[in-house]
Amino acid sequence: MGQADEIPGAADQRILIGAFGKAKPYLILSQMLEGLNRSGDTIGRGPSEHLSALRDLTAALSLKSGASSDGFLRRLIRGGGLLWESKLAAALSPGKAISPAALDRLVSGDIKALALRLLSGPGTLPEPLSEQIKLVLEGLE
Repeated sequence: MGQADEIPGAADQRILIGAFGKAKPYLILSQMLEGLNRSGDTIGRGPSEHLSALRDLTAALSLKSGASSDGFLRRLIRGGGLLWESKLAAALSPGKAISPAALDRLVSGDIKALALRLLSGPGTLPEPLSEQIKLVLEGLE
């Protein structure tokens, strides 16, 4: 008999502990991108390019079945949206000039930056997609 069996309600508490905190941003992102692949909805050219970049970055950051995961955590932290403000502050620090191309490379390598670009860029996103992106951003915060 395990500890969870000996303490009434212990098994339920393990489930509740996992429920604390924000929504799971990477799960929401994965479901959103998977849903877009299946739906075939057409959106404007700008958002479509940004979604494609987001899909590519997500695939590059993901764990691959049967493949070595060396450096996974480092890749996730660098590109997963957790350090976006720090990277942007470093790029825009006093005395530094950043070219538009360098800024685009910086944005294209960060999930949070791409999500923000989707919400603020040209073109109109369908409301459900916009809400899902907002949930991803809230979860990253």
